[in-house]
Amino acid sequence: MGHRKKHAPRHGSLAFLPRKRATQIKARVRHWLDNSGEVNFLGFAGFKAGMTHITYIEDQSNSPYYGKELMKSVTIVEVPPLILIGIRVYNHDDYGKYIIGEIFTNEFNNYITRKINLPNLDNYNPEEIKNQILKKLN
Repeated sequence: MGHRKKHAPRHGSLAFLPRKRATQIKARVRHWLDNSGEVNFLGFAGFKAGMTHITYIEDQSNSPYYGKELMKSVTIVEVPPLILIGIRVYNHDDYGKYIIGEIFTNEFNNYITRKINLPNLDNYNPEEIKNQILKKLN
């Protein structure tokens, strides 16, 4: 706050401390949906690219602005193309979830090998690995 002669309220919210540049451009997901039901995507990467405004005609009949043109602010979310490269199989015991195995596809993009370690495709057989995982599940 610095030296001053009189008292003053603080400038800025404490919710945004420490004020510093983010270490990574991609955010970390801290909470996932409960996946106790059907099998589906829990989430995917989307980045806020900016904001703009739109004009639209209100179509809800119970709104006081029904049929009128309104303006609203909107967020632009940029979503990169997602590629499914494999499936990870989990099992559950008294201590929580643990990984049984992973099945990768045979067709990889060359850019994926920069970020993750992939199995050697020369001697990789997904059907054999699938059978091993099914034996572990039973």
